[in-house]
Amino acid sequence: MSEIDLTILRARALEGNADAQFDLALCYADGDGVHASPETAFRWLLKAAEADHLEAMGAVGRCFHGGLGIPVDDREALHWYERAVAGGAEDVHLDLGQLLADERSSVRDPERAMAVLREGWERHGDADCAGLLSEVLEDAEVDDAESLRWATVAAEAGDSAAMVTLGYRHRFGEGVPRDFKAMLRWYRRAAEQEDPTAIANLAICYQNGEGVKQDPARAHELRSRAADLGHRGSIIWLRSEEHTSEL
Repeated sequence: MSEIDLTILRARALEGNADAQFDLALCYADGDGVHASPETAFRWLLKAAEADHLEAMGAVGRCFHGGLGIPVDDREALHWYERAVAGGAEDVHLDLGQLLADERSSVRDPERAMAVLREGWERHGDADCAGLLSEVLEDAEVDDAESLRWATVAAEAGDSAAMVTLGYRHRFGEGVPRDFKAMLRWYRRAAEQEDPTAIANLAICYQNGEGVKQDPARAHELRSRAADLGHRGSIIWLRSEEHTSEL
């Protein structure tokens, strides 16, 4: 952002314009025309949120949730997420669900998390909400069939993590018949989205000959691809392989 544009934006923000306050916060968060400062970004976000700026409310919740420019405070995160959702925000149900489902959270409430995530799917078709709902149900061990149903909903809607879950379930026959063709179909769909876990799991399939012809070279290629995407297990596997080859 140019110095002139930044001067105008700051003047509008100081006059109390919530949109300008939000945009100025983004400048400080990204270091756009100013020195990056999470603390200053948070202060401008809070001003905008207090003026009922919907995006700022969700952003303030994320700051408290993740400790971005401010110490972590689960209760404050809950407060701002709830305000954003009540105001009609379309991208905060997942954040709120994560906060309520996290076993480390001081405001943990799995039952409420499930309700929030269902609402996120029903109102906005958020595939990530459906996927997390499946995980929460699975962790609660209350209804495996319902967990599987939501994993399928999420996967069909494009959630790669849910695709990996379905691939895993079909690989080991968890709640579904053991089916390597279905396993590969879901792993490959997730791999097309560059999901590192799916790619690493495909590598295992080629390494062991599960559902495909055993192919160590293809397994290595997939391991390398997963490692490039940050998959920790693949990184360790490749380092071990290199060490073994040096012996």
